[in-house]
Parts: sequence; structure tokens; C-alpha cells
Amino acid sequence: MAPAPVPPETERRHRLLVAGDVDGRLEQLYQQVSNQQKRRADKFEKLFAVGTFLPGTGDGAAEAAAVLAQYVCGKRETPIESYFIEGRSAALIQANPEGRDLFTGCTFLGGFGIREIDGLRVAYLSGHYNAETYIAQMVNDTGPPFVGAAYTPHAIRSLVRLARQANAPPIDLLLTAEWPSQLLDRLEESELPKD
Repeated sequence: MAPAPVPPETERRHRLLVAGDVDGRLEQLYQQVSNQQKRRADKFEKLFAVGTFLPGTGDGAAEAAAVLAQYVCGKRETPIESYFIEGRSAALIQANPEGRDLFTGCTFLGGFGIREIDGLRVAYLSGHYNAETYIAQMVNDTGPPFVGAAYTPHAIRSLVRLARQANAPPIDLLLTAEWPSQLLDRLEESELPKD
């Protein structure tokens, strides 16, 4: 019997933490991350947040915005290097299609694209699906990648083109702001996500 192949030294395991909708609750998110880090000998290296990251307009939005301001001003620090996409904020997606550092240790990846982060190829798509917007943009060969926070076929086609470039390494992680279509239809009541 042949011995098991040894993985190349250049490959290493990544300890990643992925969070769903944050909705601006940074204090809660980072407290939970800190609690997890204290319990683990092998700490998480990076946090990827999908869904809606920034505060909305509902209950608790003013408090969440005040906490966000403390991070932006440097009065608070993140316990882990964080990357996020955004599903709701048209202003952030439109103003920063290539991404930006929101505050120290926290990066908005951008509207869509592929980035190498610590040896991982991360593909991402911010925004959300809006059938009316998507269908209206299908008839044009060119057009904007986003209308408000809704992605268009142009964003999807561009992301697929980037992923299929000649000699491009494979994608390690795909981040989207939405649940896969009909995912919840296949889950038992006990398996459904808790709010």
C-alpha cells in the first residue's frame, strides 16, 4: 500500500469565520468573535461577513450607527481582521465599487470581483436580486453592474469572466449577500436559521 500523499508545504489551512447579516450590530458581532477566540487554541484568522453589514433604519439603527462611528474614529478596535460585502447599501456599493477600508481592520470588498486575501482567492458579489431590474438590464449588451443596490446581469457576467480568465487559479471562497434560492424550502423546522 502506497503512503498517503503529503500536501505541498505552500498550502496551509485557513481558520475563517463567516457571519451572516450583521445589520450594524458590530458590538454584538465582535463580542461573539472575542468570546470564540478566548475558547479556542487555534484562533480564527479572518472574519468574512455576508448579507447586510451596515446599520439599517429600523429599531436600534441609531445606536448601531453610533457604535460604527466609534470604530471609524478609532475609539474601538476589531478583534479580528474583517472583510464584508453589503446587500442593502446602494450608497456604499455605488461609491466604492472597488471596495475600501471602512475602518482599521475592516474592509468592504466592493461591488463584485475577485481578491487574493492571505493566499485565498475570494470571489464576491454585493447587492441583491431584483427581478424587475435584472430583467430590464438583460436586453442591453452594456450597462451598469448595479442599479441602486440591485445587481444586474452585467455584474454577474463580469464576475464569471474574471473567474474564467486563462490560467486563473480556482476560487477558494464565494461570498454573496443572499441565501441560495429555495434553500429554506429543503430544511426541516429545527434546521431553519434563528433570527
